[in-house]
Amino acid sequence: MGQLRSRPSSQELATVRAWMLDGVAAMITVDDLVARAHMARRTLARRFRN
Repeated sequence: MGQLRSRPSSQELATVRAWMLDGVAAMITVDDLVARAHMARRTLARRFRN
């Protein structure tokens, strides 16, 4: 698993990243992330890779 960048590449992912890190103890799924980001799985994966 790669490390998260200190700053997300876009503001729309900044809130998702903050929410994800706040809930790091919980079992957050990819489906949870895409719902929170209001994006398709492929779009979310591509944005995080970038």
